[in-house]
Amino acid sequence: MLLSISVRRWPLFFILCLVLIGSAAVSNAVADTVPENSPFTYFDDVFCGNPIAAPPIVASPDTAPGVLATVNVNIVKFSFDPPNPVITVGDTVTWTNIDGSGHTTSSTNSLWNSGTLANGQSFSFTFNSVGTFGYRCSIHTAMQGSITVLGSAPTATPTSSNTPTLGNYSNISIPLSDDTTVISDAAPTLTVRMIVSASTSFRGKLEADPVTGTVRVTNAHPAGTYGVRVTSYESGGASTTKNFSLTVTTPAECSPITFASAVNYGVGVGPRSAAVGDFNRDGNQDLSITNDNANNVSVLLGNG
Repeated sequence: MLLSISVRRWPLFFILCLVLIGSAAVSNAVADTVPENSPFTYFDDVFCGNPIAAPPIVASPDTAPGVLATVNVNIVKFSFDPPNPVITVGDTVTWTNIDGSGHTTSSTNSLWNSGTLANGQSFSFTFNSVGTFGYRCSIHTAMQGSITVLGSAPTATPTSSNTPTLGNYSNISIPLSDDTTVISDAAPTLTVRMIVSASTSFRGKLEADPVTGTVRVTNAHPAGTYGVRVTSYESGGASTTKNFSLTVTTPAECSPITFASAVNYGVGVGPRSAAVGDFNRDGNQDLSITNDNANNVSVLLGNG
C-alpha cells in the first residue's frame, strides 16, 4: 500500500527529521527508560536538532537470578542517555553512538576506553566488581556519566500497598532474524510501565506494552537460547516479574534460492531520501521516500 503524506507547509528539514525518527524503529536494542505515560518501552533515539542537556539519573532494570543483562546507553545530542545507569555485578553496558559527531566512552580511572566511535558504532564493557565508575567523552569532556554496580539486584521500595500483576508467558522458538510477539495469558493490572531484559548475548530488540502485556521481539539474533525477564511497575514503585525462554534457531538453507520479479512503485516529484522502519508497528518493514519537489513523503507499507 502506497501512501502520500502532504506536508506542503513544512520545510524539508522537518520532513527529513520525521523520516529519521521513523527509521529509528529498526535499530538494535538500546536505552531502557521511557516517559511514564508512554504506551511502549522504546529503545532508541536519533539526532535531529540542537544538543540538549543530559537526562536525570535513572535506574536500569534489575536482573533475574541467573540472567545477566545488557544495559544500553545511547550517545546522542552530545549526551549519554541514560547517563547514570544502575546495574548488578556481571552485567554489560553497551554504548552506541547515534549522534552526528564522533564520541568516546572513557573511564575516569582508565578501566575502559572505547576510542572514537563514529555514528552507528558500539562499545561494550562487562562490570565484575561493585562500585561507582565515572566516565566521560574524552573529546567533549562536558559529556559525563557514571555506572553504579550493585552486588545484587535492587529491590523496589513501594510507596503504595498495591502490587501490579502480570500474566504468564510461554517459552517460544523462532527462526533467526525473525520478528514475533509474545502474548501473556492475562493483561497487566496497576501497571504504568514495563521493562524487558534478556541475556547479555542477545542482540535483537525487545519492547513491551504495559496495557496488554505483549512483548515484541524484533530481528532476533544470534541463534541460541535466552532467558527473558519482563518487569511491570506501578506508580508507587512496586513491581512484579515474569520470565520466559526465547530460543532462536538457524533455519534450513533454502535451495534453490529464488527471488520474485521486481515491482515498481511510483513516488512523488523529486525523490530525495529513503528510510526503512516499521512505521505502523505491524511487525513488517516499511519504506518512506521524501519528495523534494512535491514537498511531501511517500510511504510504502510492507506486508511481510
